Amino acid sequence: MRLLEQSIFWEVFFGRRCRRSDLVKSLQVSAPTVSRSADALIERGLLIETASGAVRRGRRPALLSVNPQVGRFGGIEMDRNRVASAITDMGGNLLGRGTAACNLAGPREAVIDACETTLREALEDADLTPDDLHGIGIGCAAWARGETWRTSPLASVLEREFGKPVVVDDRARAAALGHHLLGPDYWTHGNAVYVYAGTGIGAGLFINGRLYRGFNLAAGEIGHIVIDRNGPLCSCGRRGCVEAFASIDAVLARFQGMAASAAPSPVRSMASITLDQLVDRARAAEPRACRVLEEAAEALATGVANLVQILNPSLVVFTGSFVHRAGPLLMEPVIRVLTTKLLPSTAKRLKICAAPFKKDIIPAGCALLGACHIGPALIRERLP
Repeated sequence: MRLLEQSIFWEVFFGRRCRRSDLVKSLQVSAPTVSRSADALIERGLLIETASGAVRRGRRPALLSVNPQVGRFGGIEMDRNRVASAITDMGGNLLGRGTAACNLAGPREAVIDACETTLREALEDADLTPDDLHGIGIGCAAWARGETWRTSPLASVLEREFGKPVVVDDRARAAALGHHLLGPDYWTHGNAVYVYAGTGIGAGLFINGRLYRGFNLAAGEIGHIVIDRNGPLCSCGRRGCVEAFASIDAVLARFQGMAASAAPSPVRSMASITLDQLVDRARAAEPRACRVLEEAAEALATGVANLVQILNPSLVVFTGSFVHRAGPLLMEPVIRVLTTKLLPSTAKRLKICAAPFKKDIIPAGCALLGACHIGPALIRERLP
């Protein structure tokens, strides 16, 4: 019975609000069995049950949701130039935050110190102490996670400092978890792809309602799908990856190269340009700026189309700093190209959108990674 109760808990966790009849269908068990297990989870304080909205006639069906008080979790997002921390409860409600500028490529000790400092700042903002935490989740770019932080003392240092278990995962997966669990518009989509486009390109995948991480935590690396074997060199060492065309750094480098080659001889250089400046030029219809964004959109859409044709999700959500700052200039061509690259039967029923900007969504997603990591132990503690 305990296995069924754990399954029910995670069905509710990822589904956010579930009727008992939904659990009967998804778990393929009888209604009385589901009810007994759900009642046990409610009695132990793991789930709560509330009435749904008004109905025209008859009884209002009750909705099950995770009890937010099951645990509190710290989340740390490691970006290239900053560290952001958040404290959430089991329901993903934001309780506190902290941020600091930090060069991820700088001294390891400085980065670890920034992680510790911002997490303590978030705890203070939430009026909590480290003893109130149950776990910590860290999300960072795949290259940093794989080449630097997986073998670094970061996790062990934070475990020692805060006395709580720590899990390190991909930032794109944290973004997917944050958007999926905290965005009511997405709750009905059990099969979804969340595409992160920023200084790197990645994706978080939901398959049959659960976050999919892969055999060695590498699921969703669409940034390293090769779309042109003769294309530009990628940070992974190969040529023609999606990320070599569509990451922020790649786009800015492409624009710089186009502008330099067009400059009159002997002038072959120009001052560095930021993404915001590039977007402003595209809004002003500067041809080179428009072209480089179109090329980025084409590459990004191609990589996502390959993933969609394989997984057949009902939802694709784009997020990340590139998406939020470029807005329609990037998303309109992405959606247009993506739609044309899919089979008509697939494109017809696929919802494609850009996630609205939410300041703390990724640090909150990191905290929820911590909740997923430590959640099974919390359930075992409360079940007889």
